[in-house]
Amino acid sequence: MRTIRRTVAIIWLIVLGLTLGTGPASAHADLLNSDPKSGSTLATAPTHITLAYSERVDPGLSLVSVLDTSGRDIRASAVAVVAGQPRELSVSLPAHLPDGVYTVSWRAVSSDDGHVTAGAFAFGVGTEPGATPAALPPPASPGPSVLGVAGKVFLYAGLAVLFAAAIVGTFAFGGDIPARRTVLLIASSVAVAGALAMLFAEQHAVGVGLGTLLRSDVGTPYLWLLALVAATATASAWAETARNRWALPVVGVGAAAAMFVRAGGGHAAAATSAPWLQVGAQWLHFMSVGAWIGGLVLVSVLLRTHMRAGTPAPVAQIKRFSAIASWSVLVLAITGSIRAVNELGGIAGVRRLLDYSYGITLTIKVGIALVLVAIGGINRYRSIPRLADDGRLFRRVIGAELVASLALFGFTATLTSLPPTVDASRSTASAPASTSVSPAVGPPEIHTITVDTGVQLQYYIDPGTAGPSQFHVTAFSNGTELPLASATLSATPVGGNTRILVSTRLSAGHFVANTTLAAGDWRFGIQVTTEGGRTSQANFSQTIGAA
Repeated sequence: MRTIRRTVAIIWLIVLGLTLGTGPASAHADLLNSDPKSGSTLATAPTHITLAYSERVDPGLSLVSVLDTSGRDIRASAVAVVAGQPRELSVSLPAHLPDGVYTVSWRAVSSDDGHVTAGAFAFGVGTEPGATPAALPPPASPGPSVLGVAGKVFLYAGLAVLFAAAIVGTFAFGGDIPARRTVLLIASSVAVAGALAMLFAEQHAVGVGLGTLLRSDVGTPYLWLLALVAATATASAWAETARNRWALPVVGVGAAAAMFVRAGGGHAAAATSAPWLQVGAQWLHFMSVGAWIGGLVLVSVLLRTHMRAGTPAPVAQIKRFSAIASWSVLVLAITGSIRAVNELGGIAGVRRLLDYSYGITLTIKVGIALVLVAIGGINRYRSIPRLADDGRLFRRVIGAELVASLALFGFTATLTSLPPTVDASRSTASAPASTSVSPAVGPPEIHTITVDTGVQLQYYIDPGTAGPSQFHVTAFSNGTELPLASATLSATPVGGNTRILVSTRLSAGHFVANTTLAAGDWRFGIQVTTEGGRTSQANFSQTIGAA
């Protein structure tokens, strides 16, 4: 009867969490609307430009440029948040703006999660801008960086072990942990290294000085995270030799506080529905992972210590840890369900899991977690009962758990760097199925890409060497230039961040973007929308030679 009541209570908790957590997912700071609107033609010149985003934006780190046809930035004021509207940015324009086409290029840094998005659109004053898309072009956001992902893996792993040192050490190991000094020193060092790596990765993504970042709204959570991780490391140094019974709990409190700051500085903080629930669920999620996976590390060290000493296997301690792990997995499942449904924009979003990078990564993460749970079940019901007589199976199984746990941290770190929305490359109705590239003779070398919509995209980079360059794109259909409503061009250096380029129309289907390229390998993106609303896109790589 007790088991039935517990099961019913758990089901109600999940249902309540999913109900409160259902809501539209926020995908970094996406541009929702603008005044003037993209592609609009105005009879009189506007006095300011206003951009509305899906999340709060940091005006000190965000950029808005208004360019005339010569590429000159004509805005008359710095970027500022609209009074009483923390999700809106505004810039003033000069009085008596002449007729012409103007391009608004923007980069927004979310105050909620620190992620960067960028985009561009055009409007005309007394002149048709030639771009009348039914919706704003999808923004671009830098993908996960190696430094950022590695930093998160280190932070999560270090904090997990430190939190487990308090929970598992107190309730399973009788108030102590094996190899105390080594475990606490390594775990705290790894956590500090992870927090620093995350800070430098954010600085690189935003592209400002470290001082500027730390003085901003985006930098505040990083300051708190660094302070709490450093305080936890200090407590760990004290706990390495202290035999005070409060030493390990103090370390655990510090790790839990750092986890809370991290929970409040990620996607959960940007939730549009019950943010208190999402941050709380994320915090519990972190702590349950810490007690479970961090505990696995401690159990592995404990078993190794007993093997080296030639003493009997610590069956009682491992059984107590198994009970803690079981409850941790339960909390993990409840909080993970709440967070996943919110990130996907509601239960209906589960059907689109395999339609975009975030959903695919989430699916793989859940799959690894289920494998971990299955391996844990083998340990609980097969390995532990045999541990006193033969510990070989338990050692093999826990080794597999630790390897899978490392993979789980890696996919979690990647997931937190991805926007929880459908990728533009997968949402367009006419993504390219294949491309054929054929160079033409003469400088610069012109290439033609044929996409599966029948549209041919001709492009060239002039001059194709380091320094100022022009990126030209022209669309054709059946040998005739195809009129376009809009064109979005991007450039990404290998290992670097994506730039959205400000493009100018030269003819009905011909756009050009001025940019500066460094020597090396680059990845270029093209997305065009016809006047009928059909979207085609392609990507290509090109090596930019030395000047």
